[in-house]
Amino acid sequence: MLREIEKAIMQANIGVNPNNDGESIKLFFPPMTSEQRKEGAKQAKSMGDKAKNCYSKCA
Repeated sequence: MLREIEKAIMQANIGVNPNNDGESIKLFFPPMTSEQRKEGAKQAKSMGDKAKNCYSKCA
């Protein structure tokens, strides 16, 4: 079963390298660039603002 999962992860081509040790699959993600971190921070701030607006409308 692990072999099929590992193969599916590799075929998904999402930039993750699976490592199958026979009992589990470990995923190693490449480090984020500074541009990716900035973009992630912008998205998190936007999501927080949307949540605040929704809460204030519901309360």
